[in-house]
Formats: sequence, structure tokens, C-alpha cells
Amino acid sequence: VQNLKLRFETEEGTTLDAVLSSYRKTEERAGRAVELRVGDMMSEEHKDLLFRVTMPSCAPTEHFVLAKATLNYYNVPTSTQCTQEAPFVVRRVEDAELEGASEAPNLVINKQRNRVRTTAALEAASRLAGERKFAEARQEVNDAIAFIKKSASAEEPFCVALVSDLERTLRGLVDHVTYLSGTRHTMTSMTQCLARQRGTTSCYSHDNPSLSIQEYDTTTRVAYRTMPSLTTSQREEMRQRLESGRSSPPAPSGSASASASASASASASVPVSAEPVPPAIVLQAAS
Repeated sequence: VQNLKLRFETEEGTTLDAVLSSYRKTEERAGRAVELRVGDMMSEEHKDLLFRVTMPSCAPTEHFVLAKATLNYYNVPTSTQCTQEAPFVVRRVEDAELEGASEAPNLVINKQRNRVRTTAALEAASRLAGERKFAEARQEVNDAIAFIKKSASAEEPFCVALVSDLERTLRGLVDHVTYLSGTRHTMTSMTQCLARQRGTTSCYSHDNPSLSIQEYDTTTRVAYRTMPSLTTSQREEMRQRLESGRSSPPAPSGSASASASASASASASVPVSAEPVPPAIVLQAAS
């Protein structure tokens, strides 16, 4: 899909406190509505956009409409402009019903919180390392590691990979020479990949590729890395096409086609299929 935009608007009485995303945002109604420009998405990709909201007090109900998500995008396979909407409905209960409750948190959203936390730590650590404040940079990374290890999704493979990548980053935040010799490039690539949930070929140009970035592998990118017979110019052309997000080379013969998806979570998750079938919107709430 191309030119994908997500509009998230809360209902009267519910406040939109934060949008935990690096995508370009346009606040349409202060504390109520925001539009995020996600851009183009290729087959097999997915996005998770996190929102933090405050709900008003109300009587118990099985059907409390919290917000509405609206997706607009151009569907390339069908050559049509598409719009999809979905309300975000939650169950509201008495305070007494919550006492002693031990409902497990939503691991999908918890995992994305760890991704956002890692991205923020890498950005801060990169800035501090650029100022040669390596002790402070290491502290940012160590805090992120501790945050992930204490989270409900700490044992999820993706979160284990995040910790491994952060621990590897620490080894490069020793001095200016070590930082410039490769760590800076790796941190920049990881930050971009995690923020946009899109793998890049540069993450695999080192002896120890970022493990967490493999979460965003696609059939095309795997094929790219396993085609050594291409000339340098051909590989560069393919790399530019992959990282532009506008087009991709054909997958290897015999490979299965996959759908593209976009999502918004944390109060919501909005998957979108780019195949010629009507997209579905599903919203998820954190417990």
C-alpha cells in the first residue's frame, strides 16, 4: 500500500495523552485527534502505533466506545483509494471487580512498549556518545535493558533479541574511537529500523547483525542477502528499492506471496491487508 495515513480520534470525555511513534504527526484536535503519516508499506511489513489515553469515570458497561481509528491508503494491487474505520470498544467494570484481579497484560502491546523504550534509549545514547559522554550513554542503555527484563514480555524472543542487541551496543560505548569505528553506524541503523519497523540491508553488513531487526525480515530481503551472484550495481539498485519502501524486486521463484499490514496499538492495533480483499481493523487494549 502507498501513502498510508492513520487518524486516531478519542470520543468525548476520553483524553489522548501521548502518541508513542516517530512518524510525522498532525494534531487535529488537541488532546482528542491526531493523524500519523506512515507512508508506503511493502508486502509482509507491519506497523504498531502506540497511544496512551485517559478514560473518564462511568457506570459499568460492556460497550464503552473509547476511540475511532481511520485508515486511508492507496491499494496498489487493486489501484484504488481505500478508507477503513473501526471503533475501539472496551468493557468498563466496578472497582470492586478489579480488586484482586490478576489479568495478564497484553503481551503484544507490552512487547511494543519495549521496542519504543529501546528506540528512545538508542537515540539518547547516540546523542550522548556524540558529546563523548560515554558513561551517561551506557547508563541510558543499561536502564533500557533493566526496563525490558522487568517487563511481562521479557521472555518473548523479540525482547530477548532487544536485550542482546543493547548489550552488544554497550561494548561499543567505551571511547570515541570505538564508537566511531562501527558502533555509531549500528546504533543509527537499529534506531531507524525499530522506529519504523522496517529492516534495512545495512543491519546485515556486520559480522554480528542486529538480532531484533530479524523481526522485520521479509521474503524479499532474505532473497537479497542470499543472491551473491548479483553485481555490485545490481545489489545497490535492489538496496535502494528495498529501503525506499515504494517498490520491491520479485521474490524468488516458488516463494509464497504475503500481505502487507499496518497496526496501531497500545490502546489500539490496526492491521491492514494490501491484497485485493477488504482490509480488517482490530484494536487491542493494554490491561
